[in-house]
Amino acid sequence: MVARLHRAHGDASTTRNIGMVACAQCWEQAIRADERLAVEFELPALDIDPDYVDTVAVERACKSDTSAVRLTPAERRTAVAKLTAQGLTLNQICRRLRIASRDVRSIQGGGRSGQSLRLAIRHSKAVAR
Repeated sequence: MVARLHRAHGDASTTRNIGMVACAQCWEQAIRADERLAVEFELPALDIDPDYVDTVAVERACKSDTSAVRLTPAERRTAVAKLTAQGLTLNQICRRLRIASRDVRSIQGGGRSGQSLRLAIRHSKAVAR
């Protein structure tokens, strides 16, 4: 819907597009239309799963395309796991994902986050097969 709104808006430039789809004005219009629809039809509020991983966002971040990608903590763990499994160093991962080394170390470290990293590495290898 937002791409259609943007085309109708007539702004052919893509330099200011959010997510390489549409300008902020068109995104705002689409979001407000969705909200009106939800209210009109009494739709329940979305229950967002904090462990959901957008694999496209992770792929883009792993390729250093973080211009329009903001990773959730679960996605960040998955990206670090993927890059760790590829053999990248701590500094390479930090530069690629544009995150602090303490955050990468925390994800790679022991405890619960370390367990999450090991599971994410196994998952990324299984998906790659």
